[in-house]
Amino acid sequence: SAPPLPPAAPAPVAAPPVPGPARQHRLRFGPRYELVWLGDGRHVEDGPGAVLGALLPGSVPVGLELAGYYRRPLKVAKGPVGARLQSLALDLLVSFETWRGARARLRLAAGVEADLVRMSPFASPSEDVQLAPSQWLKLALGRVALTYAHDVGTFMDLELTLGAQLDAGGTRFVFQRSSSSSDVLSPWPVRPLLSLGATVP
Repeated sequence: SAPPLPPAAPAPVAAPPVPGPARQHRLRFGPRYELVWLGDGRHVEDGPGAVLGALLPGSVPVGLELAGYYRRPLKVAKGPVGARLQSLALDLLVSFETWRGARARLRLAAGVEADLVRMSPFASPSEDVQLAPSQWLKLALGRVALTYAHDVGTFMDLELTLGAQLDAGGTRFVFQRSSSSSDVLSPWPVRPLLSLGATVP
């Protein structure tokens, strides 16, 4: 009788594709909504904005980020007097990509922020005081942020940012009387912030 045939070799099986690193955009732009906790009670500033980011040429993932925000009006009062605050903010940050995965990345950023704040004092009808006119105040702040970005399909990233404003000057909003003064709002020198947004290349 004929010798038995050797067993057939198993058919080759294609290995599953190994996910590559997340895509890298040299330029990104998109909207954000941000909340800043001022401290001194439950006072929170919030409002929409937009961010423009760019990676610098080279192998090191360092970039620049420019962002602008509109803060919705915030009314604060201490007793019979108070102030209505409305702000515009402009940020310029240097960013560094600290981690990159298959569809996500972490980005650390630090830089400066310029705030333009319109302050309008008010008083209760029973208070006999002469109020100063509304005025614009200029504030210079520092800013640090950590952003988690996640790819959504092939056209958009969702971004969640945690960070803080740094106020080395200790800004205070004060009601001044002829013989005394009282704080209307004393924000913390380190003010936590949270923003959510999306960017497209």
